[in-house]
Amino acid sequence: MSRADLTRAALEALRCPPEAGPGSLRHGEALQLRDRVLGALIRKFRQDAALSPADCAEGLQLAPQDIEAWELGEASPGLPQVELLDALFSGRGGDRWNGDGEAFARDEFLLLRQRVIGLRLRRARQENDLDLRALSERAGLDPATVERYELGELRIPMSKLAILAGALDLDPRLLAEQSPAQAREDESGGEDDGARVGVAADADEDRAFIRLAMAFRGIERDDLHRIAEALFGIIQARESAHDAGADS
Repeated sequence: MSRADLTRAALEALRCPPEAGPGSLRHGEALQLRDRVLGALIRKFRQDAALSPADCAEGLQLAPQDIEAWELGEASPGLPQVELLDALFSGRGGDRWNGDGEAFARDEFLLLRQRVIGLRLRRARQENDLDLRALSERAGLDPATVERYELGELRIPMSKLAILAGALDLDPRLLAEQSPAQAREDESGGEDDGARVGVAADADEDRAFIRLAMAFRGIERDDLHRIAEALFGIIQARESAHDAGADS
C-alpha cells in the first residue's frame, strides 16, 4: 500500500459532486454525504492497516471518539489530518517529512499545511478573478469563514474543501502534500499531465515554504522584520536590474 493511498482515494471520491444526478441535494445534505463517504474510506484503510481507533488517536494525539466521529461521518477531518492518517497507516507514525529527512512535529505540520492550503485557495480565487463574497456564494459558505480558511486560521473540513475546490474549478488533488518520491511516482503515469505538472511544482513550492518557516521559527519578531526588509530590498534591486537590462 503506497503512502498516499488514503489521501488519493479521499480526494478522488470528493472530486465527484454529490449534487450531480437526479434529485439535487440541499447544501447541508451534500456536506453530510461527503463526510460519510470520507468516513467509510478512513475506516476501510484503518482496518486494512490492522489499527484500532485508539491507535489512530494516539498517533494523531486526539481522543478515540474523534476518530470514531470521522468514520461515522459525524465530523470531517482536514486534509492535513488525512495526510497524517496516511503516514500512520503506512507505518510512518504521526510525523510527516519534507523529503530531506527532517521530521516535523505534529502541531507544526498541521499549522504549516493549513496555511499552505489556504494560500493555494486564495491564489486560485484570485486567478479566477473572484472576490471573497463571490466565492462564498458559489460554495454556499460564510465569507468571513472562507477568509479565515485562506489565512490558515481555521482548519478546513475535507467536505468543505472539496466544495471550495469545485467552486474554483480546482482539482483537489493539487492540494495534497507529496514527497519527492511520490511526485516521481506520479510522473511515471496514472495521472493526467496537467495534474502531474501542477502537483510536482506545488510540492516543491510547499517544501521550500515549510523549510523556510521551520528555519525562522526561533527568530524574534524584530529580527524577522529586519530580515523581511533586507529580502524586500534584494528583490527590488533585482527587479530594477532586470528592468534596466530589458530597456537597454
